[in-house]
Amino acid sequence: MHYRIEIPLVPRKSYAQYGMGGPEIWRAEPSEEVDKAWERVTAEYLFPVKESDIKAMRKDPSVVVPMPDKYKIDGETTYMAKSAVFHNIHCLDYLRKAVYYDHYYPNGTDDNPFHADHTSHCIMILFEHLTCSGDPGVYLYRWMDEFSRPIADTNIWRQCWDFETVLEEHGEKAVKDITEVDVRKPHGVKVVSAPDSVMNIIRNYQKTHPDYNPGQ
Repeated sequence: MHYRIEIPLVPRKSYAQYGMGGPEIWRAEPSEEVDKAWERVTAEYLFPVKESDIKAMRKDPSVVVPMPDKYKIDGETTYMAKSAVFHNIHCLDYLRKAVYYDHYYPNGTDDNPFHADHTSHCIMILFEHLTCSGDPGVYLYRWMDEFSRPIADTNIWRQCWDFETVLEEHGEKAVKDITEVDVRKPHGVKVVSAPDSVMNIIRNYQKTHPDYNPGQ
Protein backbone atom coordinates (compact mmCIF):
# COMPACT_ATOMS: atom_id res chain seq x y z
CA MET A 1 0.00 0.00 0.00
CA HIS A 2 2.67 2.46 1.00
CA TYR A 3 4.33 2.70 -2.40
CA ARG A 4 1.07 4.24 -3.65
CA ILE A 5 1.15 7.16 -1.24
CA GLU A 6 3.66 9.82 -0.33
CA ILE A 7 4.70 9.44 3.28
CA PRO A 8 6.80 12.33 4.56
CA LEU A 9 9.92 11.61 6.58
CA VAL A 10 10.08 13.55 9.83
CA PRO A 11 12.73 13.81 12.56
CA ARG A 12 11.58 11.95 15.64
CA LYS A 13 13.28 11.44 18.96
CA SER A 14 13.20 7.92 20.33
CA TYR A 15 12.41 7.99 24.03
CA ALA A 16 13.81 4.60 24.92
CA GLN A 17 15.74 5.73 27.99
CA TYR A 18 14.33 4.60 31.32
CA GLY A 19 12.12 7.33 32.75
CA MET A 20 13.34 10.12 30.48
CA GLY A 21 10.34 11.53 28.67
CA GLY A 22 8.28 10.58 25.67
CA PRO A 23 4.77 9.15 25.51
CA GLU A 24 4.37 6.83 28.47
CA ILE A 25 1.28 5.08 27.13
CA TRP A 26 3.21 2.59 25.00
CA ARG A 27 5.09 1.25 28.02
CA ALA A 28 2.37 1.74 30.62
CA GLU A 29 0.72 -1.09 32.51
CA PRO A 30 -2.64 -2.33 31.18
CA SER A 31 -5.62 0.00 31.39
CA GLU A 32 -8.60 0.91 29.24
CA GLU A 33 -6.72 3.96 27.92
CA VAL A 34 -3.67 1.85 27.04
CA ASP A 35 -5.77 -0.75 25.24
CA LYS A 36 -7.54 1.93 23.18
CA ALA A 37 -4.19 3.41 22.14
CA TRP A 38 -2.94 0.02 20.94
CA GLU A 39 -6.22 -0.78 19.18
CA ARG A 40 -5.87 2.43 17.17
CA VAL A 41 -2.49 1.37 15.74
CA THR A 42 -3.21 -2.33 15.25
CA ALA A 43 -6.37 -2.16 13.12
CA GLU A 44 -5.59 -4.60 10.29
CA TYR A 45 -8.03 -3.84 7.47
CA LEU A 46 -8.02 -5.44 4.05
CA PHE A 47 -7.17 -3.43 0.97
CA PRO A 48 -7.20 -4.43 -2.72
CA VAL A 49 -4.07 -5.01 -4.81
CA LYS A 50 -3.71 -5.74 -8.52
CA GLU A 51 -2.11 -8.75 -10.19
CA SER A 52 0.88 -6.62 -11.18
CA ASP A 53 1.34 -5.69 -7.51
CA ILE A 54 1.41 -9.36 -6.53
CA LYS A 55 4.01 -10.19 -9.17
CA ALA A 56 6.13 -7.29 -7.93
CA MET A 57 6.03 -8.97 -4.50
CA ARG A 58 7.43 -12.16 -6.10
CA LYS A 59 4.19 -13.99 -5.31
CA ASP A 60 1.96 -16.22 -7.44
CA PRO A 61 -1.33 -14.45 -8.25
CA SER A 62 -3.05 -17.76 -9.05
CA VAL A 63 -3.19 -18.73 -5.37
CA VAL A 64 -4.04 -15.29 -3.94
CA VAL A 65 -7.65 -14.80 -2.85
CA PRO A 66 -9.52 -12.35 -5.10
CA MET A 67 -11.64 -9.58 -3.65
CA PRO A 68 -15.37 -9.48 -4.50
CA ASP A 69 -16.16 -7.94 -7.88
CA LYS A 70 -17.28 -4.63 -6.40
CA TYR A 71 -13.65 -3.94 -5.49
CA LYS A 72 -12.40 -4.12 -9.06
CA ILE A 73 -10.14 -1.25 -10.10
CA ASP A 74 -10.73 -0.01 -13.65
CA GLY A 75 -12.50 -3.28 -14.38
CA GLU A 76 -9.53 -5.35 -13.19
CA THR A 77 -9.87 -8.02 -10.52
CA THR A 78 -8.17 -7.12 -7.27
CA TYR A 79 -6.83 -9.37 -4.55
CA MET A 80 -6.89 -9.55 -0.78
CA ALA A 81 -4.01 -7.87 1.07
CA LYS A 82 -3.13 -6.26 4.37
CA SER A 83 -0.41 -3.83 5.39
CA ALA A 84 2.65 -5.41 7.03
CA VAL A 85 3.29 -2.40 9.26
CA PHE A 86 0.10 -3.01 11.22
CA HIS A 87 0.79 -6.73 11.42
CA ASN A 88 4.18 -5.92 12.93
CA ILE A 89 2.58 -3.64 15.51
CA HIS A 90 -0.06 -6.28 16.21
CA CYS A 91 2.76 -8.71 16.98
CA LEU A 92 4.39 -6.23 19.33
CA ASP A 93 1.04 -5.82 21.06
CA TYR A 94 0.63 -9.60 21.29
CA LEU A 95 4.00 -9.88 23.04
CA ARG A 96 3.04 -6.94 25.30
CA LYS A 97 -0.06 -8.85 26.37
CA ALA A 98 2.06 -11.93 27.04
CA VAL A 99 4.13 -9.84 29.47
CA TYR A 100 0.91 -8.96 31.31
CA TYR A 101 -0.38 -12.51 31.00
CA ASP A 102 -2.49 -12.55 34.18
CA HIS A 103 -4.32 -9.39 33.14
CA TYR A 104 -5.11 -10.36 29.55
CA TYR A 105 -5.53 -14.11 30.10
CA PRO A 106 -7.09 -14.44 33.58
CA ASN A 107 -8.44 -17.87 32.64
CA GLY A 108 -5.26 -19.00 30.94
CA THR A 109 -4.83 -19.83 27.26
CA ASP A 110 -5.92 -23.47 27.19
CA ASP A 111 -8.82 -22.52 24.92
CA ASN A 112 -6.39 -21.07 22.36
CA PRO A 113 -4.26 -23.89 20.97
CA PHE A 114 -2.29 -21.43 18.83
CA HIS A 115 -1.20 -19.12 21.65
CA ALA A 116 2.36 -20.47 21.91
CA ASP A 117 2.71 -20.74 18.13
CA HIS A 118 1.31 -17.23 17.68
CA THR A 119 3.82 -15.90 20.21
CA SER A 120 6.79 -17.52 18.45
CA HIS A 121 5.42 -16.32 15.10
CA CYS A 122 5.38 -12.75 16.41
CA ILE A 123 8.93 -13.02 17.73
CA MET A 124 10.04 -14.16 14.28
CA ILE A 125 8.06 -11.42 12.51
CA LEU A 126 9.72 -8.71 14.59
CA PHE A 127 13.17 -10.27 14.28
CA GLU A 128 12.81 -10.40 10.49
CA HIS A 129 11.59 -6.81 10.38
CA LEU A 130 14.37 -5.46 12.59
CA THR A 131 17.15 -7.33 10.80
CA CYS A 132 15.75 -6.36 7.39
CA SER A 133 15.13 -2.68 8.07
CA GLY A 134 18.29 -2.08 10.02
CA ASP A 135 18.90 1.04 12.07
CA PRO A 136 21.82 3.34 11.22
CA GLY A 137 21.40 5.25 14.46
CA VAL A 138 23.90 5.11 17.30
CA TYR A 139 23.48 5.77 20.98
CA LEU A 140 25.96 7.35 23.36
CA TYR A 141 27.08 7.08 26.97
CA ARG A 142 26.98 9.80 29.60
CA TRP A 143 28.08 10.34 33.15
CA MET A 144 25.27 10.51 35.69
CA ASP A 145 25.66 12.00 39.12
CA GLU A 146 24.32 8.93 40.89
CA PHE A 147 26.44 6.29 39.12
CA SER A 148 30.17 5.67 38.85
CA ARG A 149 30.08 3.91 35.49
CA PRO A 150 28.97 5.26 32.08
CA ILE A 151 25.21 5.07 31.46
CA ALA A 152 23.72 4.58 27.99
CA ASP A 153 21.70 7.41 26.45
CA THR A 154 19.31 5.50 24.19
CA ASN A 155 17.14 8.54 23.41
CA ILE A 156 18.28 9.11 19.83
CA TRP A 157 16.97 11.03 16.82
CA ARG A 158 15.81 9.24 13.68
CA GLN A 159 14.27 10.07 10.32
CA CYS A 160 10.92 8.29 10.46
CA TRP A 161 7.73 7.87 8.53
CA ASP A 162 5.12 10.33 9.67
CA PHE A 163 3.04 7.58 11.22
CA GLU A 164 -0.08 9.73 11.51
CA THR A 165 0.02 10.03 7.70
CA VAL A 166 0.29 6.24 7.45
CA LEU A 167 -2.75 5.83 9.71
CA GLU A 168 -4.75 8.43 7.79
CA GLU A 169 -3.94 7.05 4.33
CA HIS A 170 -4.51 3.47 5.44
CA GLY A 171 -7.88 4.45 6.86
CA GLU A 172 -8.88 6.02 3.53
CA LYS A 173 -7.78 3.07 1.37
CA ALA A 174 -8.82 0.25 3.67
CA VAL A 175 -11.85 -1.94 3.03
CA LYS A 176 -13.92 -1.89 6.21
CA ASP A 177 -17.10 -3.68 5.16
CA ILE A 178 -15.54 -7.10 4.70
CA THR A 179 -12.90 -9.20 6.46
CA GLU A 180 -11.07 -12.36 5.47
CA VAL A 181 -13.37 -14.44 7.70
CA ASP A 182 -16.36 -13.35 5.60
CA VAL A 183 -14.95 -15.03 2.47
CA ARG A 184 -15.26 -18.76 1.73
CA LYS A 185 -13.23 -20.88 -0.66
CA PRO A 186 -15.14 -21.64 -3.88
CA HIS A 187 -14.99 -25.05 -5.53
CA GLY A 188 -12.15 -25.73 -7.93
CA VAL A 189 -9.76 -22.93 -7.01
CA LYS A 190 -6.00 -23.47 -6.93
CA VAL A 191 -4.83 -24.13 -3.38
CA VAL A 192 -1.67 -24.63 -1.34
CA SER A 193 -1.23 -26.96 1.64
CA ALA A 194 -1.22 -25.77 5.25
CA PRO A 195 2.08 -26.29 7.11
CA ASP A 196 2.40 -29.61 8.95
CA SER A 197 3.05 -27.78 12.23
CA VAL A 198 -0.29 -25.98 11.95
CA MET A 199 -2.20 -29.16 11.18
CA ASN A 200 -0.49 -30.97 14.07
CA ILE A 201 -1.66 -28.29 16.51
CA ILE A 202 -5.21 -28.58 15.19
CA ARG A 203 -5.26 -32.40 15.31
CA ASN A 204 -3.85 -32.51 18.84
CA TYR A 205 -6.42 -30.00 20.08
CA GLN A 206 -9.24 -31.88 18.36
CA LYS A 207 -8.44 -34.94 20.47
CA THR A 208 -10.08 -33.16 23.41
CA HIS A 209 -12.17 -30.65 21.43
CA PRO A 210 -13.57 -32.65 18.48
CA ASP A 211 -15.77 -29.78 17.26
CA TYR A 212 -12.82 -27.40 16.88
CA ASN A 213 -12.29 -26.36 13.26
CA PRO A 214 -10.59 -22.98 12.83
CA GLY A 215 -10.73 -23.15 9.04
CA GLN A 216 -14.51 -23.07 8.78
